[in-house]
Amino acid sequence: MRIFGTKGGELGSARNSSPLSEIYISARRNERNLFDLSNYSFAGDITDEQVIKRFGEVHTASTQTKSLREVVSEIAKKNGWSASDEETLANSSPDDYYKLFKSETGEHLSRYVNACLQFGRISNATERQKRIGEAATVALKRIGRTVFQDHCARRARDQQTELWARMEGTEQPFDGSRSVLGSLRAPQATASV
Repeated sequence: MRIFGTKGGELGSARNSSPLSEIYISARRNERNLFDLSNYSFAGDITDEQVIKRFGEVHTASTQTKSLREVVSEIAKKNGWSASDEETLANSSPDDYYKLFKSETGEHLSRYVNACLQFGRISNATERQKRIGEAATVALKRIGRTVFQDHCARRARDQQTELWARMEGTEQPFDGSRSVLGSLRAPQATASV
């Protein structure tokens, strides 16, 4: 049994749909994605303009702008997304993705990265989907550069510490207060009497 005005004139045809749809909306108002007809393959079967309009109104009213983190988390969990989710992702900058990826660790990080990069792997991707994949890629490359730079800086500090220890004949770690170059003084001339 169908409740809404659909093809075939079942219960809930255009003349009966308004009261039934309002009862349905009242009972399930907290399920905001339920009223986004673009998420469902049966949406084309709903022909009652009043039901379509009311679902659109309820969805728009209940749709709070979700954060990038919320959208990516949902996509990572269910491996699916709505048009509004895709819009949130497309409107996020590489800096937004950078902050998201840097704030996550462990399993969440790899799932979030995969959720975002999948848009760049879609064979017939829309321009919006391509933008999502590109923004996530830019953020990851930035993270990679940062990690590499940190690694190089750590390695340079370690080499400087090692050099200092060899020059001093001690194994004490370099405390940063003395410069290796500053310790390479020209020999002082001694006054002869």
